[in-house]
Amino acid sequence: MSNIKFSWGFADSKNPNGIPAQWNWHTGFIKIVTNVHQLHLAFVNLVRKKHKRDDVRVRLHFKIGKINACFPGTFIRPSLEDLNRFIECTPEWVEVDVIDLITENGLSLIVSTKLGNDPWSWEAPFLEDQVPKVGIIYDVLDHHGNWYEAILVSFVSTSCHFHYINWSKKWDEHVSLLELETRVLQRGSHTTGYHFQPPVSSDYQYLYPPYPKPVIANNQDINLSSCNQLVSNIMDRVTPSITSKIKTDSQDLLSCFVKDKLCRNVTFVLKGGVTLNAHKAVLSIRSPVFRKMLASNMVEAKTGRIELLDVDPAAMDIFINSLYHTEIPDNIDPDVWEAVFSLYDKYQVYYPIPKLLAKIEDMDFDEIFPRLFNMFRTNPFLESYFKEHKTEIILAILKIQPKNRTQAMQKYLMEGHLS
Repeated sequence: MSNIKFSWGFADSKNPNGIPAQWNWHTGFIKIVTNVHQLHLAFVNLVRKKHKRDDVRVRLHFKIGKINACFPGTFIRPSLEDLNRFIECTPEWVEVDVIDLITENGLSLIVSTKLGNDPWSWEAPFLEDQVPKVGIIYDVLDHHGNWYEAILVSFVSTSCHFHYINWSKKWDEHVSLLELETRVLQRGSHTTGYHFQPPVSSDYQYLYPPYPKPVIANNQDINLSSCNQLVSNIMDRVTPSITSKIKTDSQDLLSCFVKDKLCRNVTFVLKGGVTLNAHKAVLSIRSPVFRKMLASNMVEAKTGRIELLDVDPAAMDIFINSLYHTEIPDNIDPDVWEAVFSLYDKYQVYYPIPKLLAKIEDMDFDEIFPRLFNMFRTNPFLESYFKEHKTEIILAILKIQPKNRTQAMQKYLMEGHLS
């Protein structure tokens, strides 16, 4: 079954609408049959890993127009502005297929988060001097004197029509404009979460107070990137230029073994005295640098021993395995990832680089971008991209906290300002 691609972003607290700037958008892939509940858990898992803690909660925000298309009549006569507003997907909609809620182009989804007892990363603001907005969740006092979370489904000249979340429509109420000040307040001021309307599946109980932590299994149908749009552009624009330089591929390894008569086995001695073994033929076929070294009178060729005492064994293991066309593992530490890239560059091994670049989509942007920045400046494959996308690079640098920027980044910002 094919993957569906969409754009998403973490909510920006500096924007009243929570919409992240385009350079902070990310790319996601889902199978066609994936519901909101499954996507929600995938984002909970992503945030857990990102912040290295499990006491996290997540809200998913889709466009009203998409939700109204799935549930016609939920929002009554919404304006064009309303249809394009992002609102939280409530428990009443968690079984909707995600494919029905995302758009082919543009931003499809905003994600807000809550870590432990910290405030939500973004919440729709409540302005006492303005009428409520369609699709936004508020604390609303019902006619029995109880406070519930409710969503505004329509607004007319004299009243607001609210739907109490998880109650049937018979409990919807109209609140007159004269009563707004006493009956409609900021979400969370009088409530602690959605009303728990039994029966609720145990799978969904993490959505309700006291918010039990869900047990999450890895979902192969969902792939969420935590890197920004710059990474996607690298994949789209840089990878083809690297691929065009590939002189060999995985299918010719056996024939090369048969034809090659020059080389024998070699042992690498790495940091900490760790040793790794490889075939001289494989090293020589894959890397012109190794071929020159091992097919000569150099000491490495005579002893079959290469000392690289400053090289991380984990990085060298990935490097050597990829020469045999073994898949590059997921969840590589950024330091190891950078070391592997340096080995490819040093030994002029090009064909695994696109697969290595693909691994950065699952890395934290603050972790990987400083490494990419240095590579841009020194690697000939990335140099042209670096020159042609100055504005994009500057915007990406501005995402990094000033204290975490390198001197090279600060210099680049200054040169960009002067030019």
